Amino acid sequence: MRVSHFKARASIVVCFALASVLLSSGQASQPSDEESLASLRERADHGAADAQLALGKIYFAGKKAPKDVKEAAVWFRKAADQGNAEAQENLARLYYTGNGLPQDLREAVRWVRVAADQGYAPAQMVLGLLYDEGSGVPKDLSEAARWCRTAADHGNAQAQFCLGNFYFYGKGLPRDLSEAARWWRKSADQGDAEAQEELGLMYQDGEGMPADFNEAARLFRKAADQDNATAQVNLGKLYFQGKGVPQDYGEAVRWYRKSGDKGNWAAQLDLGSIYERGAPGVPEDTSEAARWYRKAADQGNAEAQRRLGRLYFKGDGVPKDSSEAARWYLKAADQGNAEAQVSLGLQYYSGEGVPKDFAEAARWYRKAADQGNTNGELLLGMLYSGGQGVSRDLSEAIRWKRMAADQGLPLAQQELGYLYSVGQGVPRDNVLAYMWTTLASHGMDIGSSRNELAAKMTPQEIAKGERLAAEWKPSGK
Repeated sequence: MRVSHFKARASIVVCFALASVLLSSGQASQPSDEESLASLRERADHGAADAQLALGKIYFAGKKAPKDVKEAAVWFRKAADQGNAEAQENLARLYYTGNGLPQDLREAVRWVRVAADQGYAPAQMVLGLLYDEGSGVPKDLSEAARWCRTAADHGNAQAQFCLGNFYFYGKGLPRDLSEAARWWRKSADQGDAEAQEELGLMYQDGEGMPADFNEAARLFRKAADQDNATAQVNLGKLYFQGKGVPQDYGEAVRWYRKSGDKGNWAAQLDLGSIYERGAPGVPEDTSEAARWYRKAADQGNAEAQRRLGRLYFKGDGVPKDSSEAARWYLKAADQGNAEAQVSLGLQYYSGEGVPKDFAEAARWYRKAADQGNTNGELLLGMLYSGGQGVSRDLSEAIRWKRMAADQGLPLAQQELGYLYSVGQGVPRDNVLAYMWTTLASHGMDIGSSRNELAAKMTPQEIAKGERLAAEWKPSGK
């Protein structure tokens, strides 16, 4: 499954923030360490644009001189006014972020465009992202793709990554997985970690190309070694499944931890699952499971919230606390998690951790049932049978129970079998009772129910019930 999302370096803010990090860390082009600050200033004062740009970078990064973004802006402007494209793009960044200059999107766009028109690829990519977001310019995906392509054609790895995104998601260009892969490969070959991750996902999922787990693992590892958290969780999944790499649960946990420690909720959720159940070489540890679930839950992940609620309800890895269970179930249920809605409904039905309230139980069961959750359908049907929290309505009860049974829920099938055997809400019909009871027996222990039914039936009726059960297919399949 694709553990990713659309990102065209996905926001201009991110792009500018990345540039800021690179400048501050020295990973972007930097002034030579061999030239002294005094020498640079003397040349800059005499109008040398390269020295003015260099001084701007020094003051921005706080290297060789105290960090002073306002002073950096002064020198970037001097170089920009002389037509230095890199300085123009840096000046645009300061205007966009309001760092060292008053925030001014119009000026940011103006300077980016001036640099882009000179053929400066980083500015061309940024201009494409501005059009993608409609930030400072009218939103125009076709124009966004055009500028990203221009930068990509100049060999800019980030632009190649962005262009791959446009093709993959059909933004501003017709969706074309082959073209997406081609541009992501160009970017990946230059070491872009996100392109390596996305291309790895294409190989993993067989999107636009035959599935190749070995190649997926190779690309994920390249990105993971650059600390790409999403690639790390994807590599962990391959180790867990033994696809493209030897199955190794310990190695899976190692990569999940690297990703989870960076705040990746998918890795945190997977770690919680592994520790809750245990795996070869990874002892079960429900306290550790709860710790990782909580990290993902605190980020708002609904499934982690549900699982943490379940641990509190059972007192597994955390002190038993039904009220705390209900609190986490509610967080997940409010996000539409159907299993959490069922669990919360059960607590309202039993009055454990919350006040007993059949109407509230029915409300949560209905929310889950409306999503096709079979437990929610069956439980809502049971409330209609008994008139608990809803008006008693046997027809409505049968309707919901049948929905669950038609999807293959053994408990619902057993219930329908019983109802047909006694004629409650449906005409009495031993053949249909036998069919549903037989189906239920494939997924649960039904005791002597089937034999008791058979004792009341002719051989022909039994044969018909067995034939109907054999011909039955779950709804939607």
